[in-house]
Amino acid sequence: MSTNAWIIAKNPAAPAEARQVYVHWDGGFWHVGPMLLAYYNTDERVQALINGGNMSTLAPVVGECEFYNRPGEEAQDTDIPAPFGPGDQLGMKTTEVVCFDREVFEYYWDGENWYVDDGLLLSAAIAIYNAQESAKNG
Repeated sequence: MSTNAWIIAKNPAAPAEARQVYVHWDGGFWHVGPMLLAYYNTDERVQALINGGNMSTLAPVVGECEFYNRPGEEAQDTDIPAPFGPGDQLGMKTTEVVCFDREVFEYYWDGENWYVDDGLLLSAAIAIYNAQESAKNG
């Protein structure tokens, strides 16, 4: 079974709207989350990633991601005419109980920071996840 993710970012051409791509494999805090923080931490890199379209797997470099479109084909439509952000709480939470046992994760890029779908900073969510995993493993 796969853990899916949506990577969603503000559209630079229309900041009130978003652009998104789907990631099929390893979408959780153990893979996609840390990779977004480490390698996709500028608007230029995030937009380049989204320009590639939906993908099977995320890699540290856009050219190594396994996109579904074939070479020479245009990526799927990634623009969504919807308000950006996970509800009204984007960026307002500093601590939270996060549900890590789920099948789909959503990551939001606001042009400066990554958030998870409940509005928690991604770096904080990963810290909580790592602490819980350490506690489980003794």
